[in-house]
Amino acid sequence: MDALLALSAYDQLMLLRQSQLTPSKLTDVYIAQIDKLNDSLGAFVQVSAEDARERAASLEKDSQDKYLLWGMPHADKDLVERRGMPTGYGSRAGGLVAEESAPISQLADELGMVNLGKTNTPEFGFYGYTESDVSPPARHPLAPELGAGGSSGGAAVAVAAHMLPWAIGSDGGGSVRIPAATVGLVGLKPTLGRLRPDREASSIVGVVNGPITRNVRDAALLFDGLTENTSRSLRALSSELPQLSFAATADSPWDGFVSIEPDSAVLLAWQNAIEALQNIGMSYTGEADWNCDYYGETFRDAWWRSAAGMPENLPLELLNPVTRYFVEAGRSFDHDRIDRNIANIHTYQRETSQKWKDWDILVTPALGQLPQPVGHYSTDPEENFAQQIHYSPYTSWVNLTGRPAITVPVSTHIDPHSGVRLPVGVQLVGRHGSDELLLQVAFHLERCLSLGPVWAPPTE
Repeated sequence: MDALLALSAYDQLMLLRQSQLTPSKLTDVYIAQIDKLNDSLGAFVQVSAEDARERAASLEKDSQDKYLLWGMPHADKDLVERRGMPTGYGSRAGGLVAEESAPISQLADELGMVNLGKTNTPEFGFYGYTESDVSPPARHPLAPELGAGGSSGGAAVAVAAHMLPWAIGSDGGGSVRIPAATVGLVGLKPTLGRLRPDREASSIVGVVNGPITRNVRDAALLFDGLTENTSRSLRALSSELPQLSFAATADSPWDGFVSIEPDSAVLLAWQNAIEALQNIGMSYTGEADWNCDYYGETFRDAWWRSAAGMPENLPLELLNPVTRYFVEAGRSFDHDRIDRNIANIHTYQRETSQKWKDWDILVTPALGQLPQPVGHYSTDPEENFAQQIHYSPYTSWVNLTGRPAITVPVSTHIDPHSGVRLPVGVQLVGRHGSDELLLQVAFHLERCLSLGPVWAPPTE
């Protein structure tokens, strides 16, 4: 592996800014890594090597002072339109060439980044795993028989396998945090509305864009770029933590809708994080009651309403059976059911705010289970939905309430499927607008629980 790939995104950007590295050189190094690994890992569905090289060369002729992230490679998730490129949406119904770029792609360009292509995603992003009818599955770089989570699974694989320095994922129920936690990365779901492109969009379940990175410092750097704030989060990282309190829960609001029983390794990682947060000076207020008897129906109906919002002229026969079920279920709702769903969402948001009075941060497991094998998920819609909840019972409520959350790897465990030692993570959830504070806490937690070289990329 090229020595440049072993550097953090932060260190690569510093070399670019100091003229010790050019965008063209960095772009070529990453394209070579993609060529070497992508066929076996399924991270990218399109690689735009020549366009990337032209973009890098163009940036070298421009002033880097105009760009916060000058010359840094990235890739669009294949749910995101980029002018002149087809958008596959992980579906047989996709593939149209976009006439305009989506706001998040435009922002990446404004920041001076170099787009290397499109990363793998499940059909229209409706799944917490990355398998589809049109592309190979996204595979865990450390254990390729395992899936990478979703829906930003291709992006997470690309970052973990050093095919990208970082990635911008989208998250409407955990789609940044699930794959990041699955493959041992940092995944940040920002407060709803912190990014300009998210303020310009509307979403039933609170979809936002956020960083997927190999460490917290890189997440802060990319977040500062995406929020167009020069180094605000980055400067705060190593500062002494203020007086903070936290609660913890392994309860899931889905419990009751389905029975949630987290894996023992998941609970051990969560308990380790509770101890570590106290070791860095935070005050532990105890376990929080996070059960909710109406949450499961509420988020399920919101999810299906989102599916129902796909274009009316979309040929349903081109969708896989599970997606088609979601769309048809959402379109069957009458006005009373929609009104009840909207009211329940507002009630849940109020109740969550009321519970938050006594602490600054809530700590949960990142996932409910260890990574599952490729092909694990059923083609039966109801069973499939339940399987996804079992895997990720802690992420979706954060979207529904608009809060910021970050997943951080905190321990490792020998995977029973592969026999490989894999990272296990936790999720930190903050108050509205506390993204910078959340990054600071995650940075101190990361330093306290350094796991060493478990994320070394595959070499062939």
